Amino acid sequence: MNDPLQGEIHRWDQVPENHPMADKNRKWVVVSRDVFNRANDYVLACPITSYLPTELDIAVPATPHNSLEHPSAMLPRMITPILKAELGPALGRLGSKITREVAGRLRVLTEVV
Repeated sequence: MNDPLQGEIHRWDQVPENHPMADKNRKWVVVSRDVFNRANDYVLACPITSYLPTELDIAVPATPHNSLEHPSAMLPRMITPILKAELGPALGRLGSKITREVAGRLRVLTEVV
């Protein structure tokens, strides 16, 4: 497998049983930068769900380029390291605007006040 690229959508069928997404068969968006992805055996990714986004999530419209069948939400609050060897092939890719929004959501989640 080539190194996954930021914004690519992949299936991850080996979600650990203790993960909040373990009972779902989800698509995941690679959110780590390409330079990070090349240097590691894993990527950082966020799940996509069909639920409406909350204020901490990112709305993702269905387009011909991203393989989504309906409007969805990306969940940065569930960012997860995933071994590259466990990812399925790329199904599509999100635009750079949406992947840039992840950094803002992560700041909201991790910022110390």
